[in-house]
Amino acid sequence: YINNSWVISGNRDSVFSIFNAGHNACLDLISESNSKKSLIMNKNCHYTENQNLIYDVSSKQIRIAETNYCLDVEGGYNVAGTSVIAYQCHNGGNQKWEFVSDKTIRTLLNNERRCLNVDQYHLDSSGNPTLTIQDCSLNYKGQEFVVLSPP
Repeated sequence: YINNSWVISGNRDSVFSIFNAGHNACLDLISESNSKKSLIMNKNCHYTENQNLIYDVSSKQIRIAETNYCLDVEGGYNVAGTSVIAYQCHNGGNQKWEFVSDKTIRTLLNNERRCLNVDQYHLDSSGNPTLTIQDCSLNYKGQEFVVLSPP
């Protein structure tokens, strides 16, 4: 287990994965054929390929390693329940994130900090939870993430 501050202070190209203990799953990119891609929480944490992330401290983007895809609040709508997807990196406000000491990952979109949230009510076709932004709830396990370094 690596403290979230490792992401901020680590090498710009330090690779990590994001784990949610509430769902015992890792953030994972699911490939699709269009320019936006689905993100799910996968119980098979393999810390490779689509689970490897890089945080760019200067742009505040969380990028899927070895790709040009970043975590993105879909459509730029800072409204509770909006999907978080992987989309081509473009440096827009809906792709800026901060890691907070309470283990939340918050969007910096429009100065209203909403939390990355494991949405157990919106599942993909395989039954995996997807990701949304929601109002931050203290001690809600679906919004607490741990940063893991690859084995």
